[in-house]
Amino acid sequence: MAKNKNSLPSAPFFCLLILFLAFNSWAQEEEATALISPVKITSDQMEADKNKGTVVFKGNVVVRQEEGIIMSELLTVYYNEKSEMEKIIAEGDVRINQNDRVGTCQLATYRLEGKSIVMEGDPRIWRGGDVVEGETITIFMDSDRMIVEGGARAVIHKKEDSKNAPEPLADSEGQ
Repeated sequence: MAKNKNSLPSAPFFCLLILFLAFNSWAQEEEATALISPVKITSDQMEADKNKGTVVFKGNVVVRQEEGIIMSELLTVYYNEKSEMEKIIAEGDVRINQNDRVGTCQLATYRLEGKSIVMEGDPRIWRGGDVVEGETITIFMDSDRMIVEGGARAVIHKKEDSKNAPEPLADSEGQ
């Protein structure tokens, strides 16, 4: 079972990081570097179930890759019968930090088919002092497109005024 944990591909986790914060394009060089960097996942508990096609990380989940961090209370990775990853769901106080970008919500679902992520439960995305929020934020990685539904709100500041970014993430390893 531990073999499943170590064999998780890094690309979907990187995509999860990018998709939350994708309202700005990323340089191809940064993306290529992040795709090959290892993913480190820590949690209080991990349970892999080959019959259900899931790997569940519970309690104080921290997904760390060179370019960013995802924190949540629960992270579930779903596989199909060919052991191919289908979707990743992060639940409970989801927080993502990617360089100067921060995203928060209660539930984030990344689907590999269609390469989309849906943020629900008070979703917000910040960059500096700028913020986008609504009831649901859907980001489409392939087309650099974002849809905010249910009371879409955005606050955009002049560059010199946008210094009110949320606090960077801190975890037990000091990052």
